[in-house]
Amino acid sequence: MKQQRIQAGFVLVLAVIMALAFQVLSGLALQPPPTHYLKIVKVNSKWLVVQEGDTLTGPVSVQRGEKVVWTSDSSDVFFQFLDSKLFGGFTKKLKAGHRLTLVVGNAAKRGINYYAVFVLKDQQFAEGGSPPAVVVN
Repeated sequence: MKQQRIQAGFVLVLAVIMALAFQVLSGLALQPPPTHYLKIVKVNSKWLVVQEGDTLTGPVSVQRGEKVVWTSDSSDVFFQFLDSKLFGGFTKKLKAGHRLTLVVGNAAKRGINYYAVFVLKDQQFAEGGSPPAVVVN
């Protein structure tokens, strides 16, 4: 009788642990992937690709399936990517005052992916780690 109560208690504890583990894992699976925000800005006559809300110009680290969002308030901008699988094409355009949201492709090359940002207003390429880069982990 005592052994049956111990077994029943063990089964109950095991069921609770499994239910909690399922909830934790389900919650992780339901969270959307992170979004990375970059902005094209002019600083001291140079156009830079910076992390939004900051002045850092290094590469952005991403995982496949995550989003990268660029904004440019004062000029139309053209992007050229060396790997068409990074964002589903070699070129993209961003209109001034709008957002360009791209999803890192599932077949994107792992490692450093350099790209060019041409600022139409001043006919200049932006810097951002010079050239800007997306690092796919």
